[in-house]
Amino acid sequence: MGRGLLTVGVSACDLARPDAVPWAQRDRLRIVEGEHIRVHGVVHTRREYDIRGRKVVAFPDRDEIAPPVLPLHDYWRDACDGALPVPKQKIDPVALPPHLLAHVLLVDVVLDPPDFRYRLIGTEITQLTGRDSTGKLLSEIPYPPDVGERIGEIYAAVARSNEVLYAEDPAEWASRDYVRMATLLLPATSDGNRTDLIFGAVMKVVRGVPAAD
Repeated sequence: MGRGLLTVGVSACDLARPDAVPWAQRDRLRIVEGEHIRVHGVVHTRREYDIRGRKVVAFPDRDEIAPPVLPLHDYWRDACDGALPVPKQKIDPVALPPHLLAHVLLVDVVLDPPDFRYRLIGTEITQLTGRDSTGKLLSEIPYPPDVGERIGEIYAAVARSNEVLYAEDPAEWASRDYVRMATLLLPATSDGNRTDLIFGAVMKVVRGVPAAD
């Protein structure tokens, strides 16, 4: 898994470049630009990225975001004034709705060697994944290779593009494809420049339950 972060061309230099495209290997990058959204006078462009066959949306419309995760998006828009990257001092997980606290994660961006360290993982995420990865590097966690590498690429995208990213993926542990994991990630900064922290939430959502026969 440790090698996976490097196979996509992520380097310490790349992670420090906010102007870089989200993934170094452009043949893996498919961008579909959509409507513009305005947050506190700043215009953002909705984009769709493809990461290993999974759709990831930058600056999603509010109606695209699963309702349980939406309060984090509104927290960024209101409490954080839509700033990107979000100043670290503005992050106050306790200010979030109580139902969201157990689903919050804070991830440090490590530059040398490039990796990501879980500073905080909500108890519901721990329960869903079956492990408590607090304090561990992403490369140390025994994910299946495709899962771990995809997570690394999404985190790298947040760190390099300074965009709000949203994704829904089938829950790896669920036997029904309408059970999904909704992830919303925000770039954050401790020095006012480089994204060195990722603030987000991961929640189980149910989409399109088939009707009973």
